[in-house]
Amino acid sequence: MASVLIDTDILIDVARAIEIAIARLETEAQTSTLLISTITQMELTIGCRNRAELQNLDRFLQRYEIIKLNEAISDKAMNCFRFIV
Repeated sequence: MASVLIDTDILIDVARAIEIAIARLETEAQTSTLLISTITQMELTIGCRNRAELQNLDRFLQRYEIIKLNEAISDKAMNCFRFIV
């Protein structure tokens, strides 16, 4: 199965109930494993205003596989960015 790395912005849109973001993730989930990075997890955690929001976030993030970053992953990510430019 393919994997798709989901960015923080998409997850924020999902949390705000933006239909296009929700539909896109549902479509991707049919054929791919949905991943988020530890960086995304940290960005979302920083946005929590209290323990209740943090608990809701933790439940929400159980849907995604969280990948830890290391040198190899960082290098691979930068190589992907080079294809965009």
